[in-house]
Amino acid sequence: MIGVRGHLSGCILALAACIGLAVPVLAQDNSGLAAGKDAWLRAACSNCHGSMAQGGDGGDYPYGPSLRSIKYDKATMAEIVSCGRPDRPMPAWLQGAYTKVECYGIPLGPAPAGMTVPAILTAGEIKALVDYVFATFVQVPRP
Repeated sequence: MIGVRGHLSGCILALAACIGLAVPVLAQDNSGLAAGKDAWLRAACSNCHGSMAQGGDGGDYPYGPSLRSIKYDKATMAEIVSCGRPDRPMPAWLQGAYTKVECYGIPLGPAPAGMTVPAILTAGEIKALVDYVFATFVQVPRP
C-alpha cells in the first residue's frame, strides 16, 4: 500500500509542477490579449467593424467589413492594420507608416492621396491587436 501511496504522491507533485509552469504562460497570454484589447479600444476599431467585429453591410454603423470570417493570416492582417488600405477607408495605424516605415512597396514619403494615417500604434501594439482579434473574434473554419 505504501508503494501506491508513494506513486500517487509523485503523480500529484508532477501535476502540481506542470500547473505551476503553466500559470506564467497563461498570465502572459492574458496580458497580451489585454494589450490587444487596449489597442482595439484606442484605435476605436469597433467604430467601423462593430463591437463584436461583426462588420456591416456598407450602410450605417458598422460599415467596415466583418473580421469574424477573414481568410488571411496574422501577418497580412498586421500589414493591413499597420499600413491601411489605400483603396478603401481603412486607415494606417502604425507610427511612421509611409514616412518612416515602407508600406506595400511604396517608397518612403507622403501617404497615398486620400489615405488617413492616425499612426497612433507601435508595431508591438499592432501585433497584440491582431492576436486579440484572432483570439476573440475570428471564427475557425469548419471542414
